[in-house]
Amino acid sequence: MSSIFQGWKEQKARFDIFSVNAQKFITSNLLFGLFSPFYLIFSNTFIFSSSKGNLEMNLVYCIFTFIGIITGFLLNGYISRYVHIKLILIGGVWLIFLTIVLMFSLPQKDISWFGIIFYGMFTGLGVGIYWSSRNYLTLVITNKNNRDFFSGIDFILISLGRVVTPFLIGIYIGQGIKLGWFSAAIAYRSTLILAFALVLVITILILRIKHKSVRFGKFLYFSYSKRWQKVRLLLMTLGFFQGAIYVIPTVFIMKFVGGESFVGTINSLGYLVAIIIVYLISRKSGTEHRTRIVILGFWMLTSGAVAFSLFFKSNVILGTYILIFLMFLAEPILNFPIRASLLDVINGIKKQEKRKGYAYIFDVEAFTAVGRVASLTIFYLLYLVLPVAISIIVFILFMAITQYYCIALTRKINEC
Repeated sequence: MSSIFQGWKEQKARFDIFSVNAQKFITSNLLFGLFSPFYLIFSNTFIFSSSKGNLEMNLVYCIFTFIGIITGFLLNGYISRYVHIKLILIGGVWLIFLTIVLMFSLPQKDISWFGIIFYGMFTGLGVGIYWSSRNYLTLVITNKNNRDFFSGIDFILISLGRVVTPFLIGIYIGQGIKLGWFSAAIAYRSTLILAFALVLVITILILRIKHKSVRFGKFLYFSYSKRWQKVRLLLMTLGFFQGAIYVIPTVFIMKFVGGESFVGTINSLGYLVAIIIVYLISRKSGTEHRTRIVILGFWMLTSGAVAFSLFFKSNVILGTYILIFLMFLAEPILNFPIRASLLDVINGIKKQEKRKGYAYIFDVEAFTAVGRVASLTIFYLLYLVLPVAISIIVFILFMAITQYYCIALTRKINEC
C-alpha cells in the first residue's frame, strides 16, 4: 500500500510541474476525449449501417472531413483577429456537436451523397477550428523540458476518454438494437444526451482558463527553410497513416467482425493497452529516444498489415483483430515523439524566421491533411478499380510501408 501511495505522490508531483492553466487545459482535453468518439467512431458506424455497408460513403465522408479540418485551420487564422481564443475553442466543439445532432436526426433511409459531403465538411470544420486553437495553446504553455511528458500525458488522458465512451456507447447501441429495446435511429439519437452534457462541461471548463486574447497575425507563407521542408514531408507521410486509422478500424470491424458493440469494445481495449505503453515510454523518454520509438511504431504497424493480409482469406476476423490492435498501438507510438519534435522545431525556427507560431501550426495541418486526403483517395480509387479483397490488402500494405520514411525524417529533424 505504501508503494502505491508513493507512486501516486510521484505522479502528482510530475503533474504539478504544469501551471494551473495547463492543468485545466489538460482536464478539458480529457473531457474532449470522452466526446471525440461521437465524431471519430459513431458517425462512421451510423453511415456504414445507414448505407447498408457502403464503404464508398465512409471514405467520401472522411475525405471531406479532412478537407473541412484544413478549412477550419485556415478560418481560425482570420477569426482569431476578432474573437478570443477560448471562444474559438468552444465554438469548434459546439459546431461538431450540432453537426452530429443533424446527422443522427436524419432518417437512415434518407442518407445521400449530398448529406455525406455536408456532414463530413462541417464536422471537419468544427474539428479544425477546435484543434487549431488547441495546438496553439499547447505550444505556448509547454517548453522543451516538459514537452515530451505533456505529449504523453495528454495522449493518455484523451485516450482514457476513447476507452470509456466507445465501450459504453458501443454496447448501449449494439445490444439495445440486438435485444429489440429500441430502433437504430432511437439508439443513436439518445446518445446525444451524453454528448450534450460533455460539451456543456467542456465549455464551462474552457471559460475558466485564464489566457489573454491571441491574434495569430500573418500565417500564410510559401517559403520555408530546408529543415521545415523535411517536416512537411514527415507530416504528409504520417498523414497517410492518420487518414487510414480514421476510417479503417471502425469500418473493418463493422464489415468483418460485428456491429457497434464490437466497435466500442475493440476500440476501448486497443486504446487501453496503448495508454499503458505510451505512459511507460513517455515518462522516461527524451529527444534522443524519439527515433527509436518511431521505429517501434513502424514495425508494429507493418506486422499488423502483414498479418491481416495473410489471414484475409483463411480467417479474416483474426486478421482484423490483429491489424486493428496493432494500429491502435502504432498510432500513439508514432504520433507522440513526432509531435514533440515538431513543437521543438516550431519554437526554434519561428525565432529565426521571425514568424508567429500559428504559421507553422497551420502548415503542419495543411501538409498532414494532404497526406490524409491522399491516403483515403488512393483507397477509394483502388476500391473502385480492383476487386474488394485485393484493393483492401494492397492499400493496407502500402499504408504501412510508407511509414518507413518517418524513421529517416524524424532522425534528420532531431539532429538539426
